[in-house]
Amino acid sequence: MVTTTRQQRFDAIVIGSGIGGLTVAALLSKLYHKSVLVLEQHFTPGGFTHTFERKRKFHWDVGLHYVGNMGDGGTGKAVFDYLTNGNLNWHKMPDPFEKFVYPDFTFEVYSDPNRFQSDLIQRFPREQTAIRRYFKDVQKAAFWFGAHSMLELFPVLLHPLLRRFVRHFGAIARQTTQHYLNRHFQDAQLKALLASQWAD
Repeated sequence: MVTTTRQQRFDAIVIGSGIGGLTVAALLSKLYHKSVLVLEQHFTPGGFTHTFERKRKFHWDVGLHYVGNMGDGGTGKAVFDYLTNGNLNWHKMPDPFEKFVYPDFTFEVYSDPNRFQSDLIQRFPREQTAIRRYFKDVQKAAFWFGAHSMLELFPVLLHPLLRRFVRHFGAIARQTTQHYLNRHFQDAQLKALLASQWAD
């Protein structure tokens, strides 16, 4: 228990108002009904969620670029709605939301994964089978990552069984990106393109 000079009492103090600090403060308050003080040295809370502006024409962000799964019914949106009491508004990024510029070609990425896949196939038709497999393998790797991250939340007695189950999906996720790309793709441009971002 902390007491300020004004005799205001707090159950917890969170130092730093980044997205992690604000999340902890919100959860302590909402789930455990604690009185929380958040301390921040910057004049604007938010940490790496900040965007900055110079001369009213230069804009950039310092950490968080975009967040996926924020449509209605999305898990991410449900979590943020809970933390912020639904007061955080999300704006869909315009398509294409990503553009890769290389010395010898340019490729635009759209938010619809089916469009992304079809655009890749149109650009690299000889790699069609490998591209389709890649999109399925990304889903397997994502499932493994999520399951592996959640493993410690289950009772210890279940860990051996769950580890065996999780390991089954982890063969793709545990190899290097270079190994996967060299094994399944021939085109150097396509490999460079797929290595340019996380396949989220």
